Amino acid sequence: FSYLSANEKSIDLLLNINETTKKKLPTEDQLNIKINLAVYYFNQSLFKKANLLLQTLNHSDNWLEKKMGKEWVLKKNLMEILIQYELENIEITLNRIRAFERHFSDLLKHPLYIRVFQFIKTIKEIINNPQLLKSEEFIEQVESTLVIIPTEQEDLQAIAFYSWLKAKLT
Repeated sequence: FSYLSANEKSIDLLLNINETTKKKLPTEDQLNIKINLAVYYFNQSLFKKANLLLQTLNHSDNWLEKKMGKEWVLKKNLMEILIQYELENIEITLNRIRAFERHFSDLLKHPLYIRVFQFIKTIKEIINNPQLLKSEEFIEQVESTLVIIPTEQEDLQAIAFYSWLKAKLT
């Protein structure tokens, strides 16, 4: 529903899972409910709600990585970076970016994740020079480095992250 312009319905569906049912679900499903709800809040520009929800995960990234996998934690960290940016917590955003780069440095050379690091680099550039958001040359450079896969082959979540950036650029 979120990707079909019915984001509120996505939020309602997840909020209406009763607590008894939720507690019976495997831990992985409970964590996925929280991360998806945080994404839907983010899509509604409810950044404080998304931030508070991610804070309720109550586990270290190492524990989450063992339970959910490295890519899940990578996406959670990307969400945290974007949320802090939107909350205008620039120092926290930069700290999260540095931690992200350290923790996921082993993925830097993996072809599937090259654009993730380009995305993070772009956010840092915008933070360090907000005027770039008005630069046609910068916008073209971002589009040429991040949009290199035909849309029909692209991962839906990657499109969502890029769309956030594209909205900032335009």
